[in-house]
Amino acid sequence: MNAVALILCTMVAGADARETIPTSQKLFEVIDNTYAISKRPLEISEDGIILQPVVNKVSHNADGADRPPYLLHYQQNASNYVAGKYELKVIACPGAPNFLLAGYVIQNDHILIGRQPDQPTPRLLHQCFSVLLDTDRNIVVPLDDPKLRLLLQGEQIKSVQANCNRIWHDYLSAIDKQESGAPFYEEFRDLRRQFITLPPLESDVSVSFLAEAAESPRAYPNLHDQNRRPVAGMSVRMAIAADQRMNGFDGQIEMQRLLSTTIAQSASAYFDHPPATETTQPTSISE
Repeated sequence: MNAVALILCTMVAGADARETIPTSQKLFEVIDNTYAISKRPLEISEDGIILQPVVNKVSHNADGADRPPYLLHYQQNASNYVAGKYELKVIACPGAPNFLLAGYVIQNDHILIGRQPDQPTPRLLHQCFSVLLDTDRNIVVPLDDPKLRLLLQGEQIKSVQANCNRIWHDYLSAIDKQESGAPFYEEFRDLRRQFITLPPLESDVSVSFLAEAAESPRAYPNLHDQNRRPVAGMSVRMAIAADQRMNGFDGQIEMQRLLSTTIAQSASAYFDHPPATETTQPTSISE
């Protein structure tokens, strides 16, 4: 697709992703192609919605206690485990129904995992096998490894980042409905607790992929720089304000954490119902 076509696509809402991926099983197949889930000791429901470790062959019981945690990978100085049941969740991008954030979200985040001798600290993954999908541009961005080198080209990177920004803006418009531990919720609470009645909230957010092999994490510097490619990790600058009082965040972020918030819906709901009415974007902070 040439640059002119890409520009036209960004001006007009794309085709709904369900025209290309019509069922939860098809969505699982896309994610499976990215992460080879079916080749791991994980059990997937027929519709692709529920994921969990396989039953311990010694016990032959279907009890969840007999499904030992699965060590997915070592990352960020931790042993990262899949344990318990995970549900496939979806976030459709407001104004760009061709763009999705999808992945598996744990149902019980209070599972305890014992530390193995000579192993890093165990970490229970709350989200796993997460992807960004653009069905108009045939793009899959795996999110689980923030150091993964992306092979997208300049206009593709711009488009993905623009749609990620749309999702984050939509999330910030619902920040008051989130719970402790959700992205930017503490920044919101620090602002909210200093008002008797919260005035209309303004917000601004900008996300971008990180640059490959940078000495310190920073945004991808040049969309046409062939010597340093972007990676799947993201940086974000976020600000929320009310009555000229402002709070914010500037640093790295895992976008898949949004799958555990109120803006995500189950894959079954996403595929069973027509797209929801588009929400109004929050007001940007004036400079």
